[in-house]
Amino acid sequence: MSRKKNILKHLRSGLYRTSTRTILYGFSLLSANNSANSNDGDAVLLNVRFVPSTENLHSEFCKVPKLSSPTDEGLATTINQGSSNQHSVIKDNIQIKDGESMQGPSVMIQSNSYNFNPLHIDIDVIGTEDGIQAKMIRQKVVPWKFQNYLLAVRAAVTGDALHLLYLTNVLKVSVNAANLQGMTLLHWATANDHVAIVQLLLSLGANSRLITKKGRSVLHTATYNDAARCLKLFLEIFFEQEKMFSMKNSYGMSYKFILQRDFNGDNLLHLACRLRKKRCLKIIISFIIKYFGWILVEEMLQQCNQDNQTPVHVACLWNSVEAANLLLTDNLNKIFRKVYNSVKGSVAVVALKMASKRTLFWRIGRGTVLHEMATMKCGFACFTKNSSSLLEYDNKLAACTMTEIFEKRCPECEKARLEVIKIIMRCCPELVLLRDVFGQTALMCSVISDAVSLTKALLVYKGGRKQWLSKQLKSVDPDFRTALHHAAAGGRVLQVVLLLECGATVKGQDSYGATPMHYAAVRGFCATLKLLYKANKYDDELRTNDGHSAFMWAAMHGVSISIHTMIDANPVVNQEDCDSYGCTALHLAAAGDHVEVINTLLLLKWNAEKRNKLGETPLAVAAKSGSAGAVLCFLHAGVDFFSQDKFNNTVLHMAANSDSKKETLHQLLHYLKHSSLLNMRNNMGQTPLHCATEHNALQCVRYLLECGADPLIRDNRGWDPLMVAVRQGCWSTIILMLKNSSNINCYSAADNQTTLSLALERKNYILASFLEKNGALLASEIQDTAARMYDLFLADFYADSYPYFNSKNVLRIQRWYRGRVTSRCHRHSTQTHILDGIAFSSSSQ
Repeated sequence: MSRKKNILKHLRSGLYRTSTRTILYGFSLLSANNSANSNDGDAVLLNVRFVPSTENLHSEFCKVPKLSSPTDEGLATTINQGSSNQHSVIKDNIQIKDGESMQGPSVMIQSNSYNFNPLHIDIDVIGTEDGIQAKMIRQKVVPWKFQNYLLAVRAAVTGDALHLLYLTNVLKVSVNAANLQGMTLLHWATANDHVAIVQLLLSLGANSRLITKKGRSVLHTATYNDAARCLKLFLEIFFEQEKMFSMKNSYGMSYKFILQRDFNGDNLLHLACRLRKKRCLKIIISFIIKYFGWILVEEMLQQCNQDNQTPVHVACLWNSVEAANLLLTDNLNKIFRKVYNSVKGSVAVVALKMASKRTLFWRIGRGTVLHEMATMKCGFACFTKNSSSLLEYDNKLAACTMTEIFEKRCPECEKARLEVIKIIMRCCPELVLLRDVFGQTALMCSVISDAVSLTKALLVYKGGRKQWLSKQLKSVDPDFRTALHHAAAGGRVLQVVLLLECGATVKGQDSYGATPMHYAAVRGFCATLKLLYKANKYDDELRTNDGHSAFMWAAMHGVSISIHTMIDANPVVNQEDCDSYGCTALHLAAAGDHVEVINTLLLLKWNAEKRNKLGETPLAVAAKSGSAGAVLCFLHAGVDFFSQDKFNNTVLHMAANSDSKKETLHQLLHYLKHSSLLNMRNNMGQTPLHCATEHNALQCVRYLLECGADPLIRDNRGWDPLMVAVRQGCWSTIILMLKNSSNINCYSAADNQTTLSLALERKNYILASFLEKNGALLASEIQDTAARMYDLFLADFYADSYPYFNSKNVLRIQRWYRGRVTSRCHRHSTQTHILDGIAFSSSSQ
């Protein structure tokens, strides 16, 4: 009672009277004013690693009902555990004040593993429960029991033993109270390596066996936060507890607390290997070797977490140079000398080293540890902390832009990664030849991810063998691309420089026949293209499977900047170079409608009349591809548009076969000076109007008819455009042709077809009825008419030429002719009845 009274006395005098104030993003949790002022001195809490975050504290407190007992162990807050980024820097201000008139100094709080948001809380009045609850109702503040718990967490975090003792003994805050993440006061004190607070909590009855929501015990928490002193303390405590328990129950020592894993599958060695310092790793290994033997260490080194990573993998991926050096080299001898003799210790060291090396060959993720290291990037906090170049930018946007450009790779992490790679290369150089699931080597992954430090370590490492370096540079993926292909395709200038310096060839071809120059040219990476062009001695003779050089690829894809780069580097570019189809770079640019490239090549006096193997000029290729802009460029340049290909197709034939090319056709018709081009026929006797109707290009048909195309011209089969339209069955084209064509009785002797017979054949009975009403004839009727006229012609001819041709012969011929006419009329009447019925049904509808 005297101790309790003494604490209350100090409380009244202001010794324990504090105000913890931070600011919550967007709003203030507490807006209560201090009810009294005091002139007591301020207290400053130092040696703080991190503070808990309570971003959603207000909303969570409103959901929790009033607790029945102040000692309830179910107290919960939303003190959230933040990001587990190992290098994050979190800043918060704890202002200790006495009343409203006094403002305490700020204390910087940093953490290695948690990210906390600020909280605004004022606690200046400690009175009766009813009075505080009434004030809560008026000002919408959190219950005082949760405030006390929050203060207890602050005391555990900051190492304030007296304040924590007061909160637990006087205000009855449970020492085992946890937040929603399962973090108890013991976890908070352990994370900040406050041994005195840990011992105090244990003496007050804190349960050291409680785990968090992530399955982490206090041993995991101490290891994760590099709390070496607390780690030693808990290892000794747990060992003594297990020892007493085994003696009490008369069975062997249990080491389950050493092998315990969290919900991610991480054991103590996994967490210790994340740290840049090796002290926790040495403590754990020394303790296990001393009390349980090195076999247990070997077992733990081969345990995998949920990501299939062993402790050695974790050390490499987290750039822990000291941990990797300890596990993969002879540095373990220093630990074993303290426990074993030289012979037994050397055997154990060799066994542990072999276990660590063996796990490096295990597949994790997409490949080996080298593949995963190639794709690893620094966190934003790590990058902003270690990158001095960010200070050169005045605004946040510029800093973020620079961060994205350099892919968040800070110099410190790059240096650490380089050291780790050197350790791996000394121990397991064979790893460089292993491939991932995509068939890529570690060098390819490093080049693709632009991990310069990893590339340097793989290529420039002096302890490596030359044959392995040559194998790395010549290795190809399933598409036969080398590392230089990937570097050129990604525009990785530094990677290209490193690869070229180490002897990578620029003449390697992939499955498409493309070299690194092709990819640099088609992507428009000028600096990379210059390096490769220079390394190839300004020669561009290597072609793809289609016969395209790098210059042609750039023209084909419209990369004007690559065209300028290659011309500036080598002005004497062969203009007659052709691909397997006889197309030059100008043909390829015209096909893709790349106006800028076309203008560049025309300014360089490129041959615009050059023909490919189909006899097509660049203008014809542009018209065939529907490249309206390219056609306009060639027309402005005065290119001859009367040229024909080897099938005698003109540019109008090529542009009229699709409505998607109507703009191209419109450009050509606008520049048309001779109407004869409109009706020129190709090898099949087709005019551009035939081509338009054959492909149902309605707009092209309209443009051609408006410009004066003749709709009565027949092709080699005797078909006019109307017959072609009827066969295609497009009503819009048929109607347009009927309006502009005066011949509905076109007859093809080669196919024995007329316009009407085609309509009947296509089962277009409505059109057939319309044509018949307007005088269209079937093929048989046209043949009968022609035969009658021919018979009359013969009778007159023979009567005049041969007098002996008597009347009996004439009567015989007339009887034969009347018989044929009768049979033809019978067939015609049958077809007419069918058409009348169809016409009647269509009219009734």
